[in-house]
This record gives sequence, C-alpha cells and structure tokens, in this order.
Amino acid sequence: MGCPFPASAPPWPRETNVARVLRYVNHFMSSVAVVWAEVTTWSLLSNHGRVLVFLARNPKSRLRDVAAGVDITERTAHRIVSELCEEGYVVRKRNGRGNAYEMQPEVPIHDPLLGDHWIGEILAVVAGTDGFPQRAAS
Repeated sequence: MGCPFPASAPPWPRETNVARVLRYVNHFMSSVAVVWAEVTTWSLLSNHGRVLVFLARNPKSRLRDVAAGVDITERTAHRIVSELCEEGYVVRKRNGRGNAYEMQPEVPIHDPLLGDHWIGEILAVVAGTDGFPQRAAS
C-alpha cells in the first residue's frame, strides 16, 4: 500500500504537535496564575461576617444587592442569609414584595475565642451601628 499522504505534503501541519501542546500549556499556566492570584487574596471578615455587616447597614436590601455589595453570587448570598437567620443573628421580615432584615444584637457570638460578646458589640465597631432598628429622632 503506499503512503497515504502526497509526497509533497508532510504528514504534520506547519506547527508541530509538540509546539501546539506547549502553547496550550503556556496559556493554561498563565490562566492558572491569574486565578491563583485571585484565590490567594483574603479578607479579614468571612463572607458571613461581611453579609452581616452589609445587612446591618442596609436592612432593606435585596439578595441581589447583598451579593453585589459583598462580591459573592446570589445563590451564596441566599445561603448565607438563610444560615444567619437559622442561627438567630438576623430575622427576615416581609416588607411588601421584598424582605427587610433585622439584626438581633443581643445574640451571643458562638465563638470560643471571642468569649462573652454579642453581635451588637461587633456591629457597633465594624458596621457603625449597634444592630438595633433606627429610632426616629424626636
């Protein structure tokens, strides 16, 4: 049987398979470096803490606003808000078609390192509010 390729055309393209693979590997590694740089950045507060602070400052926010403000997905924002509600840190109340969130500042922080402190103490320092609903000025 003879060679399936014409004698004038080589059986490989101009760019060799090795060169193509090396180009793909180089592109992949540069992408991984960018993603790794984003992953290795960190924040002092966890996403739960950031959502709690955001809701203390903006109690009538939609989950979309929470997600955008904390830089997480809406699904993650929903999960975190639900967990904060289940733990008693936040109470979700219907407000027309949306929700309003009320902080529970007297709830103790469930952290052995922080000891006998309450959510309101943390919010007073970090969020600029004690977590109690705003009172009308007299």
